[in-house]
Amino acid sequence: MNKNVISTLVIIVAVIAGVIYCEKKNESNRAEFRNITNSDIGQDFVAFIEQHRENLKELFLSNGYKFDTEWATPKNSVEPDWLGKQVIAIIKKKKVNSISGTVSITGTHRYQGTELVLPALVSFYFRHIDNQWKLAIRDGYFVDPYEEKDSEGLAIPPEIYAGINKIFPVNYAVYY
Repeated sequence: MNKNVISTLVIIVAVIAGVIYCEKKNESNRAEFRNITNSDIGQDFVAFIEQHRENLKELFLSNGYKFDTEWATPKNSVEPDWLGKQVIAIIKKKKVNSISGTVSITGTHRYQGTELVLPALVSFYFRHIDNQWKLAIRDGYFVDPYEEKDSEGLAIPPEIYAGINKIFPVNYAVYY
């Protein structure tokens, strides 16, 4: 076999090995977040939030929200629910680094008292710290789990923030 053919084969094999390595590395990065809602700790969070369902419902209804969630219901969903819950484990180096529970409240809200009704989604999250679920708070406001640094949050009335803080007084500070 000619040296050029052997060199070309070695280069092709090296490129293929590099591509496979990069794919496996990217795949492991995607495995950082694991939905553990159906685990014991996930069910503990679900029970914790369900204890506060009526207080949350009362808070949102008294601030002009309605829970007609048809606009946000997945096609395969059997029964829509305005109160969504998910528990995620963040894995670092194959060990659980943190566990967070996300709450999403889906409904509609009249735009500034007009007849215009807009979809409304309010999300906030908790971390499992010292065997307790603690609400994420930054600068006196709960933190939307999907917001990024320097982002503008949704226009949520201050009454909602104050009400959530009263319902879940145990919190921890988020800095960024």
